[in-house]
Amino acid sequence: MKKINNKPRINNCNSGQKEKITIKLADSETEIRKFQKFSFQIYEELQWLNRNDFPDGILADKYDAESAFIIIYSDSEIIGGMRLVKSSEMGFPHEKELGIDLLNLGEAVDADIRKKIYKLNKNRIVETTRFVGQRTGKRILTIDLAKGWYWYSFYNDIKACFMAVDLKVFLLMEKLFIPLRPVGIPKYCEGSWVIPCVLIVEDMMSSLKEKNTEAWKYIMDKSNLHGDWRS
Repeated sequence: MKKINNKPRINNCNSGQKEKITIKLADSETEIRKFQKFSFQIYEELQWLNRNDFPDGILADKYDAESAFIIIYSDSEIIGGMRLVKSSEMGFPHEKELGIDLLNLGEAVDADIRKKIYKLNKNRIVETTRFVGQRTGKRILTIDLAKGWYWYSFYNDIKACFMAVDLKVFLLMEKLFIPLRPVGIPKYCEGSWVIPCVLIVEDMMSSLKEKNTEAWKYIMDKSNLHGDWRS
C-alpha cells in the first residue's frame, strides 16, 4: 500500500463541491485496466517504479486475478482507488516480503490485536494495496477510500484489512481517527518507509462514530455508492 498523493487537510467530506463523487467496485476488465493505468501514472509520478519495467504503462501483477478494485470517480474521471487482495494460495503480497505471519503474530504486537486476528479465518482478511489518489485541494480522498473499505467489508464479510502503509499516510489516518494497528517493524519498501498494519473494520467505525462524526455519517450514507458490492 502506498500513500495518497495529497497532504492532510480539514475533513470536508460534506463540502458541497459541485463535483459528483462516485465510489464503486470495478465490474469489468475494461474498468480494472483503467485503474491499472491510473495506478501506474501515480506510481510513476512518485518515482515508485521504473517505467522500463512497465512498457505498456499498466501496473499489474499476478495478484490482480485474486483482487477486487475499488475506484473513486469525480464525475467520469478516476481520481483514486485501491486494490483489495483476497486470501489465496499465493498469500498476501507484502506478508512474506515484510516477514509477517498474520495468524501467528509475535508478542511484540499488542495482545488485543493478536487476539482479534487469531480468531479470524484468513478468508475474512484482505490486503489493501495500490492505495492511490490524485492530489486535490477539494477533499481528503482517504475518507472516500475508508468508505470503500467499509462497504466492501460489509457485503463480503471481511473483518480486517492488512496493509503496508507509508509513514505519512499512517500519520494522516491517526489524525482522521482511523485506527491502524502496527503488526511489524517499519521497512523500506517500493520507494518509501512503510509500517505493516492491520485495520479492524469494526474498530474503525467505532472510532469514527465517537471521534469523527462527520466522516462516520458520510461513510454510512450510501447515496454515492454505485453498482454491486459483492465480490
